[in-house]
Amino acid sequence: MREKNEGIEFGKLDLSFTDNWDPVDVETFKIDRPVVFTFGGHGTEDRRKALGYCKLAKSLLGVFCEDADVIAVNYNNALKNIADDSKRLEILNQTMGKWFVPLIEKDGKRLPLVDACKNMRRVNILCHCFGAKVAESLEKLLSDKMQNLGYSTKETNQILEQIFVVSYASMVDDNKMRFKFLDVTSPEDDMLFVSGYWTWNKLLEKMGEVDFSPVDLEKLKKIKPKGNEHFDVYDIYENKERCFVFKEKNGLYLATTHLHKSDTYDHSICEMKRNMDWSAHKNASKAGDFVSRCLACALCHAVADSVLTMREDKLVPVNLEELKKEIESVVTPLNKETKDYLSEGLGK
Repeated sequence: MREKNEGIEFGKLDLSFTDNWDPVDVETFKIDRPVVFTFGGHGTEDRRKALGYCKLAKSLLGVFCEDADVIAVNYNNALKNIADDSKRLEILNQTMGKWFVPLIEKDGKRLPLVDACKNMRRVNILCHCFGAKVAESLEKLLSDKMQNLGYSTKETNQILEQIFVVSYASMVDDNKMRFKFLDVTSPEDDMLFVSGYWTWNKLLEKMGEVDFSPVDLEKLKKIKPKGNEHFDVYDIYENKERCFVFKEKNGLYLATTHLHKSDTYDHSICEMKRNMDWSAHKNASKAGDFVSRCLACALCHAVADSVLTMREDKLVPVNLEELKKEIESVVTPLNKETKDYLSEGLGK
């Protein structure tokens, strides 16, 4: 029996171990190939739960799962006090921070900007709820390190935006971070429904940018404020199956209807996991199935860009406009109620 680490720890999924936990050593691990870190929710306090996120990420990556290290993060109570930002930064600096330093410096000196950008493009993150807070802390840690190395604010921003985050039910405003991201929060999330409603109401500003069906576009045009310029766009879609995508600042947002079949709480991310045959989770609604496909599309796109950057030794940043088009093609059968060839291929 291996001794359990009492602080934050990292591992990979390995079925040859009794508990499937293959420890990743903080002192020896290097980000020398594409990587996906999984930052789970606040309850990710043991190896089993951490590996659950690892399994989720691998299911979304599909054929790309061998092209990246997928690292499970077990907070192990070390990050329990979510209000203590300084303590969280200290813990991250002692652990994960060691892996990022070689990406931006050599022999105590800053790397050229293009090299730092190419190195940081190896990094991708899958976040759930509190995990976005951990990502936010990591961003501050990296920003401080780069400032100390003499990178300008503009250069720091260029380097940080190479990291791509897939964020589900984020407890922070992802657009306040400098990472590029895909964000989805359901308006039926029992904890974060306000964020979900914000995304839906934002559609009124994005009518010219979203690929709506003619029927849906007409519905939006007819919406009137209820008072004090307050809108509730979701009200007209509550019993529909939809997933719209739009770009806002440094990321993409999904405006989705209910994600689960058997409850209306939608905070759980388990339903986003794909089965071995790539069919949807048994508790995923039709919209939930398509959101899961969108998360997979984004994560695979980001890892593919990481692979290309390393293989060609040329920066291939995540292009949000291209990714938006890819996700729009994914959700077209749902939003326009046309034939879903993927579901037919899976025997649905």
